[in-house]
Amino acid sequence: MPSFLLSFIQPVLGLIQSVATDSYSETLNKIFLLSVFTVIFPLSLGTLGFKKLDKAFRYFTVLLLLVLISEASAYALARQYKPNLYIYDIFSAIEYVFLILVFSRWFPNRGIRWILYSSIPIFLIIWSSGKYFSAEVDKFDSIFLSIESVVFVILSVLTLVKEMRDSSVLLVDNPVFWIASGLLVYFAGNLFVFSLIEQLFRPGVDTYHGIWIIHTALNVTKNILFSFGILSTGAPKYGWKVITRRPRSWWSLIWRKLRKSKEIEQN
Repeated sequence: MPSFLLSFIQPVLGLIQSVATDSYSETLNKIFLLSVFTVIFPLSLGTLGFKKLDKAFRYFTVLLLLVLISEASAYALARQYKPNLYIYDIFSAIEYVFLILVFSRWFPNRGIRWILYSSIPIFLIIWSSGKYFSAEVDKFDSIFLSIESVVFVILSVLTLVKEMRDSSVLLVDNPVFWIASGLLVYFAGNLFVFSLIEQLFRPGVDTYHGIWIIHTALNVTKNILFSFGILSTGAPKYGWKVITRRPRSWWSLIWRKLRKSKEIEQN
């Protein structure tokens, strides 16, 4: 296994292993940290090669940044014992918009693109209406999370079928394959969780603790697949070369200016 992947996976495994021996509150705290930690890796890779990414992967990198912000915000509120479920609810609408923008770049057919773009205002109107008529603000909405999951499971499957049929490169070298696989694992795995989320995510319910662990495990798996996807674009490697090249170019510029000033003094 590559050393950089080993250094990334080891602390994750350590966190997962320690969950079994922790108290209830300590476990939930580490689950939050695990979700926040794993998204940093694909986000860092996307940021590193942002200039070389195509538009779909740029949308995707921005979405990863928003994931980190929402996870960190929810964690900060949880540490202060303040309501935080509304953050995930708002993020689900943002996530839908960005993922539709990503999938629309992967389907060249204009008809499919029109359907995808049209679904954005429809989803947002229905989502906004649900929030307006809802009596509770700080809660998960199982209906919209389930709808979102079904939509992206279908789009992920269609994307994988298209890539397996049309791709001119090996699937393991295809970044779209990795991202679509990550989305499929996450939304398919969480479909049951999201459909019953209002009942399962009530503190005190026996399954509350286990559901968070399952959700986080799917999240970690998703982020690992996302990391492979962004790595396979080759953009992070280019970005790293640019970063490591710049200090040398700066030093050369300073050295030339020093030599020039010295020549002027001698003349």
